[in-house]
Amino acid sequence: MTQLAGNHCGICGQSILGVRDGAFCPTCESPVHVACVSSLQGASAEGRCPQCGTPLQNQVSPKGMQPEPPATSPGSIRLFRVLKTDVFIHWSWFVAALIFYQTQQGAETSFVWFAIDYLACFGIVLLHEFGHVLMCRRVGGTANRVVLWPLGGMAFVDYPPRPGAAFWTTAAGPAVNVVLAPILFLLYNVTAPMEVAARPSDLNQFLFVIAGYNLAILIFNLLPIYPLDGGQILYSVLWKILGRVRGLAVASTIGIIGGVCLGMVAILLGEVWFAVIAGFLAMSAFQGFRYSRLLKQTEGEPPTRPE
Repeated sequence: MTQLAGNHCGICGQSILGVRDGAFCPTCESPVHVACVSSLQGASAEGRCPQCGTPLQNQVSPKGMQPEPPATSPGSIRLFRVLKTDVFIHWSWFVAALIFYQTQQGAETSFVWFAIDYLACFGIVLLHEFGHVLMCRRVGGTANRVVLWPLGGMAFVDYPPRPGAAFWTTAAGPAVNVVLAPILFLLYNVTAPMEVAARPSDLNQFLFVIAGYNLAILIFNLLPIYPLDGGQILYSVLWKILGRVRGLAVASTIGIIGGVCLGMVAILLGEVWFAVIAGFLAMSAFQGFRYSRLLKQTEGEPPTRPE
């Protein structure tokens, strides 16, 4: 899943969902919406940072500003840097691993094999996120940070403000899983025992788990629920047809409905973990809808600062 930003604008107070939609003051690094600064510039000939008062004219613009993401990710540990990308892991990842292991103790699974399975599954997630990162760079954007957490992974990308760039950057993640699927299932079949009644080897069972998890990631991420990859692909298509603002409004509305429905199904099935994920998706989609309202507002008049 691609993640664009997680700050709140110092002018309007709304979440900054897109890295290219937001910028940082060059003096105090306070986050602001590009649209908010542009509106203030249009109203008063000079937009200023709400925190330190630094003039932001010519510092922040919809086309020219490419803000640098923070050097660290809050609550996360930096693991390594590869392909000019810093990989972080959130502290909650370890808590989730412990919980998952406790739930697996009834099964005939050793701690070693559980650790191998768990790490391999997140290896699949990491490859998925690097698909987003590398494609973002290929279409002319920047991406240099990936964060792993219990619900999967997030690639912080800054693609050019074009629907085509958004589409290819988002689609590259699931494309990695599509490529891996036949390879993993082929390896699973090659390592399967010759006799039907024979017990499968540990390697064969490991490949079965990894192949199944890869397929699950592919199917789940393609659900048209914003901000999952499927929802962001839908957004990029609607952006091309309806325009950026209306496209985001429609995609996020579908995401809210989809998240609520997914949560209800999860609750009925007693799947607490999926209910949590569904709640997170619904809230994220609602933030997308609020940001579409902000974009629509700033087209006509500058947003007011929160009291």
